[in-house]
Amino acid sequence: MTTHQYTARQLRSAANVTSATYDQWRARGFIKSEQKAEGSGNPQLYSFDEVFRAAVLARLVCMGVSVSVADMHLDHLYGFKDSRAYLLIRAYDEAGASIEHTGTVGKIIRGEENLLPNVTECEGVVVISLNKIEARVKRALNS
Repeated sequence: MTTHQYTARQLRSAANVTSATYDQWRARGFIKSEQKAEGSGNPQLYSFDEVFRAAVLARLVCMGVSVSVADMHLDHLYGFKDSRAYLLIRAYDEAGASIEHTGTVGKIIRGEENLLPNVTECEGVVVISLNKIEARVKRALNS
């Protein structure tokens, strides 16, 4: 089974990032291509998961999370497919103790879970809807 591959232009459009941002993130390793297309210049090709990851990264950065901190929380984005889910990033861990190294903890919350217990006693929190970003990316790639 062949999975569909998307170009850098499609990734930029779906993630809503500029060419300059794409180039910077790619150079710093935040966007990674597993394949190069055949032909002139061997352009980068991306899987849907890679495009989705870039869109989530862009949304977190838009909400004020630094790109390096946002990138740390994107390793486990793929377990929620076809269900409502949120990525929650907060300033404290489960016990409320400060985390010295990064200052943040990321967690995927399933739609049926209550978000409130996850945000109390935090200095700050960012919550994004993964399924809504996924739907937006799919629309952008199919247009």
